[in-house]
Amino acid sequence: MVVIVTDLDSFPVEVNLSSTVKDLSEQVQDVIGIPAEEQAVLLDGRPLDPTKKLNSYESQGLNQDSLLVIGKNPTGQASSSGAAGQRGGQSQAGAGGESEEQFAEQLRQQVLSNSHMREQVKQTSPDLHAALESPAEFLRQLRRERQKADEAARRQQQAEMELAAADEFDVEAQAKIEEAIRQQQVYENLESAMENMPEAFGSVNMLYVQAEINGTPLKAFVDSGAQMTIMSPECAEKCGIKRLLDTRFSGIARGVGTAKILGRIHSAQMKLEDLYLPVSLTVIEGKDVDLLFGLDMLKRYQASIDLGQNALIINGRKIRFLDEHELPKNARLFAEEQESEASAAGRSVDGTSASAPGTRPTPPQFPGSGATLGSQPVSGVGLSSATSGSTNALSSTQAAASSASAPSATPASGNAGAKWPAESIQALKDLGATDQQAVALLDAAGGNVDAAASFLFQ
Repeated sequence: MVVIVTDLDSFPVEVNLSSTVKDLSEQVQDVIGIPAEEQAVLLDGRPLDPTKKLNSYESQGLNQDSLLVIGKNPTGQASSSGAAGQRGGQSQAGAGGESEEQFAEQLRQQVLSNSHMREQVKQTSPDLHAALESPAEFLRQLRRERQKADEAARRQQQAEMELAAADEFDVEAQAKIEEAIRQQQVYENLESAMENMPEAFGSVNMLYVQAEINGTPLKAFVDSGAQMTIMSPECAEKCGIKRLLDTRFSGIARGVGTAKILGRIHSAQMKLEDLYLPVSLTVIEGKDVDLLFGLDMLKRYQASIDLGQNALIINGRKIRFLDEHELPKNARLFAEEQESEASAAGRSVDGTSASAPGTRPTPPQFPGSGATLGSQPVSGVGLSSATSGSTNALSSTQAAASSASAPSATPASGNAGAKWPAESIQALKDLGATDQQAVALLDAAGGNVDAAASFLFQ
């Protein structure tokens, strides 16, 4: 999709690059009001030959994302290929230099008056965007951008020539050909997705409903991928129900990471619209979400997530999902992070990495069962849980761990403390293990505290 810029407006046009420049002029003549034979089509200030195909200018940077300026040719005739070729290399001489300056100023004014184009320039060329307020600096920066494009085109042409001259049976040449084909398929796939499924490049709001527990209004995150309905300890305190916490049901919640389960509130009344529903709440450490309406209660009340009606349906009652401006602050921040990351990824599709080599991008933090917990094991809410059902169950698992560790329990705890960090042993002791059990579990898990904790409650 090529963007056409005129004196009055700019608009995108679907263009077949195998067509000629004249075909493009005829395609847009009714829109811009200039007959095709009187049009001058400029790419980076250089006129294009009407008889040539558009793809013949790919080496000069013309592609589906290019910006073409179309105006009325002062001579009333289309440029000839000879004149175009001569003016292309003489931007500083006579009319050629004036044409380049006029083009730069026309483009600058067009970008300044069009907020959409201005944002596009800001994303694709920050230096050019920074020079918009100065005509002279904008012209210099435009020339730099053109030089970069020409240099990139020369390098690509050289690479294609080397590839064509290479031995077709050479393993390295075959690998380069394979990579070139793969890259072409990636670009085609991206163009197809942007054309037919542009919503895939935006962020999707999470599903929240307005709820109330013990007279305290809350925004409940609806997550059918979470095994349990959970609440943060801060929210339980705010609702005045933390005193009902049964710590015998403490344990470890496991998903993509781990989180500490403080216990369970066996029954609390949740109000949704005019429905009053008894719910069981598992209290888990973490501040990503106050209240998560999980699969256990969704199944109990045979709830239906109806995206067509944008509502959670329980017993025939529709509970409206909250609009974007009604979402809690942490949900909106996550959506903004998603958009910025998607924008950065889009700018690096050409092969330039958005992050330094060898570094891993920081995973986004978000509420629900999909929370990334690798870097903060106790602050997430992964809910493929492993809880200790009762005191007897906890005692039996501890006894099993003790018997399993009996053969290796002979070394003194002082020697064991030298093998594993005291912090790791203390973390397991806080979960109910003895010194010997903690050492045995760390031995079995290779020093991984999360894995050792999961062994303790199996």
